[in-house]
Amino acid sequence: MANGGRAALSGVRVFGHAPVPPPAVPDAIRVRRRADDLTIADVNWQLPENAIGVNVLWGLSVDRLHHCWQTLNTTSLSLSSLDARQSYFVALEAFGPGGVAIHSVAVEI
Repeated sequence: MANGGRAALSGVRVFGHAPVPPPAVPDAIRVRRRADDLTIADVNWQLPENAIGVNVLWGLSVDRLHHCWQTLNTTSLSLSSLDARQSYFVALEAFGPGGVAIHSVAVEI
C-alpha cells in the first residue's frame, strides 16, 4: 500500500437478477419548456409499477441522449441545464429491482 496505509473497501454495490420483471416504460410523459425561461424544461410522467425511479435522458438528437438525471420515487423534474437557442430530445427509462426498462420514445423540445 502507498505510504504504508491499510487496505480499505468503501461503497460496495452488488448487482444480480431479481425474480421480478423490469418496469414498464413510463406513461403520461409531458415535456414542456418554460415560456419565461427557455433554459428550463419541466418533465412529468407517471411512475410505472415495480419502478423505484426514472432516468431522464436528453441530448441533441434521438441517437445522442448523452445526458441523464436520475430520479427516485418522483413524477417530475425541472431540467435546468439547457441552452435557450438549442432544441433537444428527451426520453425516460424506468428502473427498479427487476432492471431497467427500454426508454420511451424521445420527445423534441
